[in-house]
Amino acid sequence: MKIEQSTAIKLRITEIESLDPITVFLEDYVAGKGKIVIECYGKSWSAYWGGMGSKLADFFVSCNHEYLINNLAPQMDKYEPDFDTFKDEMRQKICEMRADSYISKDLARELYGVEDWSQYVTANPYEPLRNPCFICSDEFEELDFDVFDVPERITTDYHYLTRIVKSVQNALVEAGLTSKEAA
Repeated sequence: MKIEQSTAIKLRITEIESLDPITVFLEDYVAGKGKIVIECYGKSWSAYWGGMGSKLADFFVSCNHEYLINNLAPQMDKYEPDFDTFKDEMRQKICEMRADSYISKDLARELYGVEDWSQYVTANPYEPLRNPCFICSDEFEELDFDVFDVPERITTDYHYLTRIVKSVQNALVEAGLTSKEAA
């Protein structure tokens, strides 16, 4: 068994608007190799870089938040379906289709009443919408909604981690842990 002892830098970042305190552990193993661990409100994210070409703090500050998040949380989804916007777009489309007499009043009323489209849209964008209609189901099957994609929005988790990463970058600069070129 080989045991090594090293020195790590610990930062505690507080008083950030709408964020809990953030704890950061930075460890430069050797030149160009290092690890960071970020913790906030019981959640933690870590990443190791083995070919940075600089100190970890300089490297972290010089990177964009998307790259850093992809390394800190590779399984995190950046986007999620925006069914609120989709519902509004569908209602507008339904009104247009009804105004053009393309659909019946009953089908328009039934489709307009759908509050949550998430259960009628599949994960596969090439599959048609599932039929939400009970009264006018045959008429719905004849419609073509292929051109209607569900819009996407940034997930709240991704937005949250973006704010944390940017706060850590600012704290590294304010704490004087970066060289003047990196800042």
